[in-house]
Amino acid sequence: VIVAGNGSSFTTSNPNSSQAGVGTLNLSGGSLFAARSIIVGASYLGNTGTTTGTLNFTGGTITLSGSVPNTGLEIAKFAGATGTVTMGSGTTLALLNGASIIFGGNSPEAPTGGSFTQNGGTVSFSSGSGRIILGGTNPGGTFTYSLNGGLPRVNTITHSGGSIGVLELNGGTLTAGSNGVNLI
Repeated sequence: VIVAGNGSSFTTSNPNSSQAGVGTLNLSGGSLFAARSIIVGASYLGNTGTTTGTLNFTGGTITLSGSVPNTGLEIAKFAGATGTVTMGSGTTLALLNGASIIFGGNSPEAPTGGSFTQNGGTVSFSSGSGRIILGGTNPGGTFTYSLNGGLPRVNTITHSGGSIGVLELNGGTLTAGSNGVNLI
């Protein structure tokens, strides 16, 4: 799957609809490339319903080019949104040109929460600006990155706003993307 072009993104639920919904993507092999973002769990600004997005990543490669600032793998965006990502062995998540893993986004309305569970595979960031952001700028929501296995090579792990950010280290190997960085 290739999602390309200016402003292109792949979303597991419709962020431009006032309707709540559920979306699931199961990637068990092959490649998924996005020029901008993959959004897992997004609701429309002002939505009062619940929107749930799920990405089950059990094989293959996902590449995010990060062609626009503050883009990447976005988990739970806008009010009522919940996003869940599960990554297994034999997978690669490559975040290029400053692309990040962003929980909660910088939306004006707080999402419900989101999780990224890494049971295996490799997560890599190609530049110093790419990072894991555990929580958006607004209060509300709990956002969790669980490392149970695999190899994330991360430049920085940060938290912003009044949301709750949780980093669970249960296995795997967390490494700094370069020498001298403030990892957490």
